Parts: sequence; C-alpha cells; structure tokens
Amino acid sequence: MDRTLQESELLYQVSLVLGTSPSLEEALRGVLGLLAEQADMQRGTLTLLAQEGAEVAIELAHGLSPEEMQRGRYRVGEGVTGKVVETGQPIIVPRIDQEPLFLNRTGARSRLDRSHLSFICVPIKLGGETIGTISADRSTADEQGGLRPSWPAGAGRGSSTATGPEPSHRVPKDPEGPDADSLRSAVRILSVIAAMVAQSVASRRRARQEQEYLRQENVRLRDELRERRGPANIVGTSRVMQAVYDLIYQVAGSDLAVLVRGETGTGKELVADAIHFASPRAGGPLVKVHGAALPETLLESELFGYDKGAFTGALEAKPGRFELANGGTIFLDEVGELSPTVQAKLLRVLQTKTFERVGGTKAVTADVRIIAASNADLEGAVAAGKFRQDLYYRLNVFPIYLPPLRERKSDLVLLANHLLEKYSQQLGKPARRISQPTIDLMLAYHWPGNVRELENVIQRALLLSEDGVIRAHHLPPTLQTASSTDTQFQGRYESLLAAYERELIVEALKGAKGVRAKAARLLGITPRVLSYQAGKLGIDVKKFRG
Repeated sequence: MDRTLQESELLYQVSLVLGTSPSLEEALRGVLGLLAEQADMQRGTLTLLAQEGAEVAIELAHGLSPEEMQRGRYRVGEGVTGKVVETGQPIIVPRIDQEPLFLNRTGARSRLDRSHLSFICVPIKLGGETIGTISADRSTADEQGGLRPSWPAGAGRGSSTATGPEPSHRVPKDPEGPDADSLRSAVRILSVIAAMVAQSVASRRRARQEQEYLRQENVRLRDELRERRGPANIVGTSRVMQAVYDLIYQVAGSDLAVLVRGETGTGKELVADAIHFASPRAGGPLVKVHGAALPETLLESELFGYDKGAFTGALEAKPGRFELANGGTIFLDEVGELSPTVQAKLLRVLQTKTFERVGGTKAVTADVRIIAASNADLEGAVAAGKFRQDLYYRLNVFPIYLPPLRERKSDLVLLANHLLEKYSQQLGKPARRISQPTIDLMLAYHWPGNVRELENVIQRALLLSEDGVIRAHHLPPTLQTASSTDTQFQGRYESLLAAYERELIVEALKGAKGVRAKAARLLGITPRVLSYQAGKLGIDVKKFRG
C-alpha cells in the first residue's frame, strides 16, 4: 500500500479510538497499540509534565513493564524526552547507541537492541504550552551503521552539534542517511497524533473541570439546603424545625450523649439518623434498640451480649448491641422503659465505656456514642424513683425537643406530598396531588399520632384513590369531621355532604379551566345547576379560568 494511504488509514483509526473510547486512558492505550501494530513503532510511550513543571514521567506505555515505566522519569531538559519538553520541538535519534543524549533510563533496550534502533519523540502541546511527549522506537534500515547519529528538530540544518559532558544543551539537527525520509514520515505521523491527543486531552480536561465545578456547586447547594432546610432525611421548613436542625448540626461533630424528647410518632429515630450520619462516626455502624419492644429478661442480653453457658440454651457466646456498635452510634429508643438493672449497666457504659456480658466476668470495652429517646416524663420518673437520677443527667447532656405535628402545621402539606410520592413508588400506584378540601381537613385535624399517623393516612388514601388524587372521602372518618372531639359528630352528615360536593365541583372546574359548560358535562349536570351550587358553596368560578 502507498505510504500516504497507510498514514491516512492510521490517522483515521487513531481518530476513531480517541472519539469512541470511554476514558482518556483507554483511548491513549489504544493509540499506542495502533502505533505498534500499523506503524512498526515499538515501545510507544506517553509522558506528561508534572503540575509543578520540573519533571516528566511516563504515564502510559506499550511494550514496557510497570517497573520500566516507573524508571522513566526525566527533568526538563534532561535526555531526549526532557529536551523535547524544554524546546517544544520533535527529535529523532537515528541510532540510539551512538547518541549520548539518549539515556535509556527505563532499561528496556539491551545493548544489542540499541545498535539497530531509532528513537522518535514529539511534543504534545496545549495552548502553545508543551504538556508532554509521545515517543517510540523504530528499527533502522541499516543495522551495520549506515546512519550517522545526527538529529532532527524544528531548528533545521545548520544548528549546533557540539557534544560535551552536558549533552542536554545540544540543539538537534535533521537526519541524514538511507532511512531519513522514513524517519521524517514517522515524525510527521507522531506530530499529527500528538495534536489529536492534545485536543482530546483539552476537551476531557474541560469536561473534568465542568464535572468538578458541578460537584463543588452540588456540595455548596447541599450545604446551603442543609442550613436552610435541614438534614435530607427530615422534611420540614418551619421555624421550630429549623431550631431542631441547628441543634443537630451543633452536636453532630462531638461525642456528647443526646436525649431526643418528643411525643410518639414525631420522628425521634430520624433525628438519631441525622446526628449519626453528620458525625465523624458516619462510617461506623448505627445500631438501634427499642427498649419497649423487648422483655426485661431479654433486653439485658440483647444490649450487652452473653457468654457461653450463661443460661439454658446459651450454647455459644454472642456479642450484644453495644459490641456491634463499636466505633459507631447506638440509638436507645424508649429509654424510660429500661429496668433498674439495665439502667445501672447503662450508667457504667456511659462512665467507663466498659461492661460485662451476661454470665461473664471479663470487662468488654466499646467505643460507642449513645443517642437516647423517650416520650415519657423522665423528670417525673426520677422524682418517683423509677428512673435513676445519675443516669438521667448522663443522658440529658444535650437534649433535643422534637415538636408535635400540631405545632408545625406549616410543614404538614410538605410532609403529606413527600409521603404521597414515597408511597406512590412503594405501592406502585400513581399519585397526582392532594385536593384543596382534603388539605383543609388535614390542617384542621389535631394529629395525636403525629407524623406516623399522617403516614398511615396517606397510605390508606392512596390505596383508595383511583386516579392518584387524594380527596376528602379517602380520609379516615376522624379526619372528615371537625378536629375537636367535642364537636366531631355535630352536623356530620351535612358537613360531609357539602365538603364532598364542593370538592367535586372544584375538581371539575379545574379540569375544565373554568369553563362552566365543560365542567357541567364532566359532572353530568346542567350549567345552571353548576352555577347555583357553586354560588351556594362559595366557589368563585372565575378564578379557575385559564
């Protein structure tokens, strides 16, 4: 094949590799492989200039071992590679055994090889600055010494050829001999490839810079959101919740014991999660123990473990939750329900970070941070002698009060929509929105079960809904009446009927964008009846237009 066609084919293959490889490293390895396969260029290497600009090192190579690559390091101006980086000009060594500037630092060429090898090195330039080199070996046309050790570079003929103890100061000159044209052709190919590589490096550098910018922006926005909205696992933007978030971030970086107070269903466990994952212990385990869920006889062994033979059925030793939480955090829910025996052991863990397993005598050490939670009146329990006063003060180092849902009604719609989206995915049912009459009823309710009750209400309503819209009649009966228990049965039939009728008309007007005739057709009534009922229920039809 004609040399020009061979060069064109090679450059085409190189462009394909650079354009289709998923990573820059894989693309450059492919380029060096193509040079070996199609251009008879052995030991292709790619070097890059270090950030401080003092040293050039081999980053990728074809035909070199990792140890040889590691040895391929040059100061700028040192050896052929360093000279190319210094001058920004390509260099040809027709016979590497006759060129003192060729250092063979990698040790990859034997003495016999060096007698019939040429070496070509070209710069990789980016924005006028040399950032590295591409180099390769080639077999000489005359292994008997027909080529004389002269040098090519952009400087051309007539440059100084003085040799001496410091060959790095020489300026190379063009090659002469029977293989000169072939070497010049190789330099031309490598120079074009180096330019293509430089463009690829530039575009991928820009992509990396953009990714880094986006990553930093993401971190900044996440921090900003954290400051404004709180931890990702807790939903709420009310003022009382902002105060809770401030306390979480203030205590997260320390190892202080935390006592989370609040009614049942307010999300005390979520606060424990947020503290743990914002703390230096985030990489360690988070172990949760619900004191009220286990009988006293099991709770002690569950917390502290037991030794073999401690009781009937203890056939082997078992570590407790404190041992499993070593290096992390343990969350003790319903701490007010702990027995006096467990309270005494827990106090010792807080004081000395040691305990004994059930049936054991050897002290076990556990580096554990304790977060406790309770919905009980611990102060009253201390006064009644049911809860140890010293343990109370040990746990209550940093108290966090979680407000009930009725004290953060401004978060209710946000929470309801969040739960609707969450359970839509879990239950596999489409969720569109919560109707305004439904929201009004939810805002009027006093929520004794707090967020947990809201969670159950949303799940129930989503299952009952057929079109993904949560309407008033999908709510439990307790929410479809007034929030006060004294009046929840007064006028129930009329209020429910009016609320349902109002919701139907509002939904139809929304779907018809305020066009009465269309809304009436959707409801199966006349426009006159629609207008009459809307007026009676205080619905402004005009606000739905458009």
